[in-house]
Amino acid sequence: MSFTLSPDLDVAAAADRLAATGRTRLHGLFGPGSAAVHAAMTDPAMLWNRAIRNPYNADVPVAVFENEPPEEQARLIGMAYAEATRYLPGHFLNGHTDEHEGAGRLYAYVLNVSPEWSADWGGLLMFTDPDGQVAETFVPQFDTLNVFKVPAWHSVSMVAPYAAAPRLSITGWWRINPPEAGQP
Repeated sequence: MSFTLSPDLDVAAAADRLAATGRTRLHGLFGPGSAAVHAAMTDPAMLWNRAIRNPYNADVPVAVFENEPPEEQARLIGMAYAEATRYLPGHFLNGHTDEHEGAGRLYAYVLNVSPEWSADWGGLLMFTDPDGQVAETFVPQFDTLNVFKVPAWHSVSMVAPYAAAPRLSITGWWRINPPEAGQP
């Protein structure tokens, strides 16, 4: 699978916004190529893990998680913190900064690949100010790359029970050094 950046991107404006506010968005990143990413992520053969902060810093395969008794599932969900790439109804991400000692994270990114996402379905990327108030919110718009400087307090609101589809994204960080084994 190969991708070409859309020639319509205003990269200079996005860079200016990133320099001024610490966050930016690039809509229409791949154009038609984004459909291929969405198809890959919705393929029934795709294996998903639950990203739950635990003492072992390990993801839990969905099949294993779903076979746990309800009280264990609830306990694990209560520890939810780490980045995820598929949010189903009831999924969310608590407030955090993406700082990770030794990881050298400079910027975080979220590439949204859920077509036709509605803001009232939740799953909103919310940035908070030092007083804990929401300063800015990004709706998960298809083929949009969100970039923000680390550290930045942010969270993802809970996906509503009536959301018509999962919230799909590709997430990660630009770093000054490569990650060590087992490091997110």
